[in-house]
Amino acid sequence: MLKLTAEVIREKLDAGTLPHDEPVRFLPGIGTGTACSACGHPILRAQTAFEPQWNDDRPIVVFHIECFGLWQAERHRLRYSAGQ
Repeated sequence: MLKLTAEVIREKLDAGTLPHDEPVRFLPGIGTGTACSACGHPILRAQTAFEPQWNDDRPIVVFHIECFGLWQAERHRLRYSAGQ
């Protein structure tokens, strides 16, 4: 059974493979074929890649612009449901 991208993001947030905290900055760019950290599909040159950045040495995460929006929404939903 295929999972919705939001479900995959939720699972990755729960597992700690996607960060919960707010990035310091966001860098948009052109896709390079790198796998999206959320859905795992390549981000093609015709697509926008979005890279949130933090001031530490954590691994780089990069998203399709749509996956970035879902990641943002899921992070905020989790924070809201936890009462933070």
